[in-house]
Amino acid sequence: MLYGCGALIAIAVVMSTALFWKTRKVGLHVSDLVHALSKFAEGKSSGQRNGLKLAELDDIRSQCEKLDEASAAWWKVIDSHVELYTSPEDVEGWLLTEKPRELLPYEVVIGKNFTAAFFSALPGLLTGAGLTLTFVAILFALYGVHYDKANTVDPITGIDTLINGLSGKFVSSIVALLLSIAFTLYEKSRVRGLRNRYERMIAVVTNAIPYLSQSRVLLDIQSFAAKQTVSVSHISSEVVDRLVGAFNSDVVPALAEGMSSGVAEKMQSEFRPTMQQMNDTLEELKSAIVGLESQKQESVTGEIRH
Repeated sequence: MLYGCGALIAIAVVMSTALFWKTRKVGLHVSDLVHALSKFAEGKSSGQRNGLKLAELDDIRSQCEKLDEASAAWWKVIDSHVELYTSPEDVEGWLLTEKPRELLPYEVVIGKNFTAAFFSALPGLLTGAGLTLTFVAILFALYGVHYDKANTVDPITGIDTLINGLSGKFVSSIVALLLSIAFTLYEKSRVRGLRNRYERMIAVVTNAIPYLSQSRVLLDIQSFAAKQTVSVSHISSEVVDRLVGAFNSDVVPALAEGMSSGVAEKMQSEFRPTMQQMNDTLEELKSAIVGLESQKQESVTGEIRH
């Protein structure tokens, strides 16, 4: 039992040390990125509208080139989503197209570098090991208990050994329970520290490089469309006024003069055949009258001659 309790204590100490170094390593990676961006996030609000200037972004990139492997990989993910955006006021700035929490989720930053599930399961394993030792010790003690029918005075032997050592057989369970409680509290505190560092990193990234939300893009598009509509309406009214003035001053007189001469020519061209037909008809009528007069004279002359 003493060896078993010693083994449980040793396992708890070793795993606590491993938990400390694991969380410390991941926390240092997160702190490196926080320290690199913290000076660029000072004095800025998360709602900074116009974004970063190119010189500011270059300063951030030069600072983040000095990061270690893990922190540099996180920065590359952030940098790949920084794009240039021009506002309706023609102000250019560099903004994040995705939220920092979506680019660097907790499961990627902390989960891939820290096996929290194994350390969370350790208290249950310690408790189970302590209970196992207790029942094994009780089982071994029961092997020493015998019942002898022939011995009428003291038929059961070994019961005194079982009873005398029964209190010691639960020591492993008590030690395991205490170790599991202590390790659970320590593990929760270390994980909580990692969570706080992660939230600090997200806040620093958000303040250092503003986020371009979809709602802001839609509002800018609406504002730009409204300005374009007003501008087009103003230009259209000016153009229409100029066209109407030019039409009244230049086109209408020329058009009236052209229409009068054109109408006259058209009437002349249309009535010319009619006049010619009328002249031909009058000539035929004149010829018919002359013919009738000559026939009439010949008839009278013939009658007189007859």
